[in-house]
Amino acid sequence: MTASHTTTVDSTLRAATLDDPAPPSELERVVARELEAVGRLQSVAGQVALELAFRVASPFESGAAVASLAKQFGEAMDRALAGVAQAADPLDEIRARRDAKRSAGRV
Repeated sequence: MTASHTTTVDSTLRAATLDDPAPPSELERVVARELEAVGRLQSVAGQVALELAFRVASPFESGAAVASLAKQFGEAMDRALAGVAQAADPLDEIRARRDAKRSAGRV
């Protein structure tokens, strides 16, 4: 990640304040970096996912609340990452080449 990406992510994360002295959690930082990497950090869905990451990592939420928030967080990340090409698994690429050769009758 370049310095400019780090700056963008850091400026998007909520800052510790007198009302909330805790710095952003590691979950918030990871979510922000992941969303920034695919250009979705500033999207509405990305910001919802980031807010839910904050709530999931909060020590002030009850266990039941965290369970519900975690489910919502997963759904928000799915929406934020919808349509983003997933990195190809090298084994999938090898299998695809093998299957193409087989269907061409070369193996």
